[in-house]
Amino acid sequence: MSDVTTPEWAWRDGQFVRWDECRVHARSQAVLTGVSVFEGIRAYAGHDHGELYLFRFADHVRRLAQSLKIARIPAAIPANLEDVCGELLALNGWHEDVHISPFACLGVAPDFGFLSDNPNVTFVVTAVPRPRARAIDSGAHLKVSSYTRISESTTPPRVKTAANYHNSRLAALEARVDGYDNAVQLNHRGTVAEAPDACMAIVRDGRLITPPVFAGLLESVTRSTVLQLAAETLGIPVEEREVDRSELYVADEAFLCGTGAEITPVVSVDRIEVGTGRPGPLTQQLQEAYYRVVRGTVEDHAEWRTPVYERTGARFPAVGASMS
Repeated sequence: MSDVTTPEWAWRDGQFVRWDECRVHARSQAVLTGVSVFEGIRAYAGHDHGELYLFRFADHVRRLAQSLKIARIPAAIPANLEDVCGELLALNGWHEDVHISPFACLGVAPDFGFLSDNPNVTFVVTAVPRPRARAIDSGAHLKVSSYTRISESTTPPRVKTAANYHNSRLAALEARVDGYDNAVQLNHRGTVAEAPDACMAIVRDGRLITPPVFAGLLESVTRSTVLQLAAETLGIPVEEREVDRSELYVADEAFLCGTGAEITPVVSVDRIEVGTGRPGPLTQQLQEAYYRVVRGTVEDHAEWRTPVYERTGARFPAVGASMS
């Protein structure tokens, strides 16, 4: 039996609504053809006083704007989106780690068509608690997927759109059916792209190596964070280059990184142990550096953290917030 608690509140087109009222029509182009873009943003529990911190909110909004532009969705991001997200967290009374998803999608077209011009856009924000995944401590077992990663010439991977995730879904389902935790996908050149839901990185001879964005990656905010922390906090040399499939087998360490995955060690690929078959020391150091920053236990990169209750506390008390 699931112990997941359903949120009480969401936000849709300018107003807070009950969770069950946050709906999109079944005839919408978002449903029929997957015409929607979204973001995945973390809010992290702070180290004291029950605060929550939105992490790198401005960078996520910038990526959302780019996705809207490339996908040709005629939507404007609400100017008060940061306040909306903060108030939504406070309204639901959360103090634990939360995953937030602003979501813009095409509604029902004027002529009810699948691909016709459509000015009707719905903008939604939902949020759900997102506790630390078990694999972050134990590590994940991956397989190289038989599904090639999407490419710029088909449906651009830098757009965070629902339609792109069908390719990811097939790879992830194949991996789970075959007894793995997750997959890693290759691009059309046969080199490593990323996992269905996260970027891939390896460690070889003390260097952190990750495929470049043109290898078929989503332009990941978490990846950018990890590369910066590796270089400036831990002094680890960073290299962005193409990665061969066989390099995954001989890497000293490997990990996934993303808003959902955070930093998840990879302990085997195709049943071949990566390094010692356990989370590696550099991966663990990066995890520690990452959590210190996102939870505000260090002053470093305060510009990446937006406090929720400090901004919204006047209207939504930190404990027992509600709206009737």
